[in-house]
Amino acid sequence: MRHEVEPIGRHGHRVLPALFLIFGAACAGDGGQGDAPSTTVGDSAGIEIVESTRPLWSDSDGWRVESAPVLDLSASGAGPNHEFFQVRGMRRLSDGSLAVANGSSNEVRLYSADGSHTASLGGEGDGPGEFRAIVGFDNAGDSLIVLDANGRVTFFAPDLALLGTFSVPLPSGVIAESNAVAHLGNGEIVVETRTRFMFGYEGESAILRQPGGLFRVDAAGESADSIGVTAGNEVFMHVSSGGGAFAGPPLFGRDAFVATHAGRILLGDAIDMQVEEWTADGAPARILRIPGYSLELSADAFEREREALMPEDPTEVRPMNLEFLQDMPVPDRRPAYADMKVDPTGAIWLRPFLAPNERDGPETWQVLGPDGAWLGGVEIPADLSVMQIGMDFVLGVYRDELDVEHPRVLDLDRN
Repeated sequence: MRHEVEPIGRHGHRVLPALFLIFGAACAGDGGQGDAPSTTVGDSAGIEIVESTRPLWSDSDGWRVESAPVLDLSASGAGPNHEFFQVRGMRRLSDGSLAVANGSSNEVRLYSADGSHTASLGGEGDGPGEFRAIVGFDNAGDSLIVLDANGRVTFFAPDLALLGTFSVPLPSGVIAESNAVAHLGNGEIVVETRTRFMFGYEGESAILRQPGGLFRVDAAGESADSIGVTAGNEVFMHVSSGGGAFAGPPLFGRDAFVATHAGRILLGDAIDMQVEEWTADGAPARILRIPGYSLELSADAFEREREALMPEDPTEVRPMNLEFLQDMPVPDRRPAYADMKVDPTGAIWLRPFLAPNERDGPETWQVLGPDGAWLGGVEIPADLSVMQIGMDFVLGVYRDELDVEHPRVLDLDRN
């Protein structure tokens, strides 16, 4: 069964009740397809398949993120409350105030709409409302949700009162993963957990992927149901010439991404230009993809990244560390994307994967509209880690030339 979807531009009128999208980059134009539809919808075994072949926006269309910040919390006040390091999340609340999860101090800080510090909560510790290592942060309306690396989830009311705390059961050697707590919109949350290391490895050196566990937890913390697994992150498991084995992140390694919108779960594994949509129970509902999208990675591009990590004097590093870099296999494909965000409309924003030495200037994120159509690219200012995308704003952390973190608010113009 297959039918065509009418293209939807910036001022389009047809909107399907869909939340499941995919992106493609670098293939603007009609690709020689003339008037053929850019997006088609089919199904396979009851799962809807949405495919896009080209963007709907022309070069003159599209949305715009202003490069100059409306607000910079590092410059809107003075003192320790306006100094940031290891920011784990940033959210705007209904009155325009801002909440920032600052990892180095394990606290959540609140700021007025004009950037004045108003309150802080948390701090390092094991007591109620305290954290050992903040790894995830989200909001449910004006309530705040904080995830600790030990799997403990803490809820705060809009007035910052402690609503409750509970722990997601974590097996030995497993941690809660960064940015892997998300509100489902129905009082429940989704938490991803991952294995920290691979123990007892007896194989040969290889790129391996560590699957993550996905849990659905009710707001009271009375139930934590396992609803599936994620693809997790890739590691290079290196077996040295001396017989020891250890794992580390590979160059051009893939990661998995979890997001939620209106009671649905969006999962990306970055293997292909594809994203899956699940129901809250973990049942696959949709697959969105761009078939034939090129992810070719040249050997030269890989070697440039490896060379940048090699020490000038090899005798100054441990032999097994040098072997780790020298023996790392060269993939023939790059990851499909490096981050995934969902805005309030249900549009999915995907960040292009760029290795450290490929980053030079703004990044063009690809956007898929709420009906699954590939809209086109939006330029995000250089050195900005996006934390939240709203209807008319983008929150992110900018790193300056001294590696100082600046939580910022930027205008988003959707025309």
